[in-house]
Amino acid sequence: MNLSKNFLFLTAIIFIFMINSVFAQGLIKNSVTAMSDSRVTVIVLEDDGEEIIHNEISTSILNEKLLEMGFKPVLDANHVIKLNDAQLLESVYKGYPEEFIHNLDSVTDYLVIGRCMSSENNLDFYDYYAGRMVESPLKSVRVNLKVDVIIYDTGEIISSFSTRGVGFGNNLSRAGDNAIEIAANDAADKLEDALRNFSERTTLQLLFTVHADDYGKLDQIMEDLRSIDSVNFVKIREQRGKTLTLSIEAYQPPSMIVQLLKDRTNLNFYVERLSGNSCTLRFSDREGNDDEKVFDDADDYELDDKRY
Repeated sequence: MNLSKNFLFLTAIIFIFMINSVFAQGLIKNSVTAMSDSRVTVIVLEDDGEEIIHNEISTSILNEKLLEMGFKPVLDANHVIKLNDAQLLESVYKGYPEEFIHNLDSVTDYLVIGRCMSSENNLDFYDYYAGRMVESPLKSVRVNLKVDVIIYDTGEIISSFSTRGVGFGNNLSRAGDNAIEIAANDAADKLEDALRNFSERTTLQLLFTVHADDYGKLDQIMEDLRSIDSVNFVKIREQRGKTLTLSIEAYQPPSMIVQLLKDRTNLNFYVERLSGNSCTLRFSDREGNDDEKVFDDADDYELDDKRY
């Protein structure tokens, strides 16, 4: 009898493990599929000695790689950034693209930002007959391409890498193009690896901003979020009065979390902003269905535009 009970107990444990495994694999598959529908914007900048310009060769190569991987909304950076704004481009080129992110608003989900730096050299050789160094007609250019892959909503850098390329030509322009092409093709391969590795994450790092009219609602919404099965944990990243910024680790995107939250909470709220990795919720004492929760009072609030 004891042997039979042990066998049934072991069978139950194996069954539960298999169910959890299938559930996890399904989440991974859904994550990969969802990511291929994400909006991606590529921008590669370089300093040509006079101003910061957009490097078209690198951008085209990286865009081709994204399209080859199946990303559908690959956006043209010319339409989502003021490329003629020298101050903005210089800010992006020199460091973390905070100003770039503010100007993009919510038009993209992932940013692939590159900074291209080059050095030029003349190819000289020693002329034994003349007994001196002679300048060769060939030119050499060495390019270093630094790339950051950033989740726009949260500011999280999911990958950062550098590639190099050395090009030769009978003029500096051709040598530079050859060097950039080598560096960009190497960067495209690294970008593919980075995005595939990121898509294989079993959990998502989300950013929720919650505006409420009393502190009790903030406590309750955190408890309601924690009660959702697909949410691993919820922690406060920042609190400013009755506004919370929450870091959430979950198996589902914000749109699904919001739907589940509506079933769990008795609070009246509406979605003020929703994207692939973040969500802004505002609570109100209004009564009515979701269709009646309009945004006409949104202008009464001064929203914090800072990205975390």
